[in-house]
Amino acid sequence: MKQQNKKTILKQAFESTTYRLQYGSEKYFDIPLHQSNPEFNRWLDNNQIQSWALITPYNPDARPHSESFNQRQWQKLKALLQQQQLTFYPAVHIAKKDSGSKADKSWPDEASFFITNISKSEALSIAREFDQQAFVFGIKHGEIVWCY
Repeated sequence: MKQQNKKTILKQAFESTTYRLQYGSEKYFDIPLHQSNPEFNRWLDNNQIQSWALITPYNPDARPHSESFNQRQWQKLKALLQQQQLTFYPAVHIAKKDSGSKADKSWPDEASFFITNISKSEALSIAREFDQQAFVFGIKHGEIVWCY
């Protein structure tokens, strides 16, 4: 697959994905891309979150890997975030199963982290360390940031 075609397919898949932040035992936000969500923005303000990133270590280079490999990568990313003393919450990337994109027909949900008060350059460095094609970064609403 040519690089530009792959990026187009990935962009479609990433933009149709639901990015879900779990911030309580049964509380969550589906984080909007390219639009504002007043309830989410209030939560950000109440928790003094100036910027944030959603990063998954699952399926490096947008290639499927085994669940055991992905879990090991998740543990490594969690350890890195703890070592860097970053505040984070569990999150999940939920691929839309009916958008018609070739990329998402059987793509599994991916465990991730919602990392608070992180700069775009710090998030980019972490995402690259885990061989990710992209991640979501936001101040209020999220945007896809390409790693390469």
